[in-house]
Amino acid sequence: MDPKLRGIVTCIISMVAVVVFLILGIFFGLWNPGWMVFVVSGIAIAIVSMLGKYTYEKKNETNNKDE
Repeated sequence: MDPKLRGIVTCIISMVAVVVFLILGIFFGLWNPGWMVFVVSGIAIAIVSMLGKYTYEKKNETNNKDE
């Protein structure tokens, strides 16, 4: 995954986490367990970053072999 696209995806995950946290807190009063959204989003960001970096490096590795 292109580093720029990876940054966009991680930013979207972070924004969704904030929105979900606010919805849980404001509408359902779940402030205390709602913070777990940030833990899950952090794990999701780490997975996206690792997979994106891995696929980007593999793609560049195969492109360099072809040349």
